[in-house]
Amino acid sequence: MDGIEQAGLSQPLQTLLPGKRFFNPLAAALIEIRRDLLWSRENAGRSAEILRAVTWQPQGFVDQTLYQELQRAIGMLESGDLSAQDRDKLAEALWKAAMAVLAGSPGFVPAGPEASGNQPLITWTDVNVSLAKKDFVI
Repeated sequence: MDGIEQAGLSQPLQTLLPGKRFFNPLAAALIEIRRDLLWSRENAGRSAEILRAVTWQPQGFVDQTLYQELQRAIGMLESGDLSAQDRDKLAEALWKAAMAVLAGSPGFVPAGPEASGNQPLITWTDVNVSLAKKDFVI
């Protein structure tokens, strides 16, 4: 019963909601940042801190182009001027980056004999996402 004495009744609907698991630590961090930003733009500071942590000493782990783009994202997050539209575009860019990381771990250089010349399998530019511009290319 609600505040004006109305009641509703419906049959239960059971369904499985789709979900994606992020076992790659970099992809998981990007998704956590995305979630925090979508929850509230006030989380921009915390998001910047997480990005700083995951990009600390990126040699051999994060592709240089991805690293530079994430550094630009940190600057945007710390600027204090993140509109809802910019937040949404940044969230989309983070999603695409995480998907690319899962698809081929861009910037993650596998160790051992499977490493093909220590080159990233996919580079950030393959995702066609640029955080360098205020109006993100997605």
